[in-house]
Amino acid sequence: MEQSYRRVSRELAVEGLEQTAILMVRHLSVRTGLGLTANSTLGTLDREGPARVTALAAAASIGQPAMTELVQRLKRQGLVTRVDDPGDGRAALVTIT
Repeated sequence: MEQSYRRVSRELAVEGLEQTAILMVRHLSVRTGLGLTANSTLGTLDREGPARVTALAAAASIGQPAMTELVQRLKRQGLVTRVDDPGDGRAALVTIT
């Protein structure tokens, strides 16, 4: 009986945390006007510094074309910029502004 009670309590706690996380994501999306992937990408750039589009796409688990489009949208909004990669002149890095 005690073990069953603990299992149910744990399941309720997990469900409550999941619902809280969903509400927080919705709140942030409304507050910032950006979706989850955009917020996540900006967070990645803030924490880890400049990155290539391919690395950002991998971190967000989306394709490179979708990330390229997202980066272009964020650039138009003045939230990111692209700079030359000092290690590879053919590539560019995305940086948070």
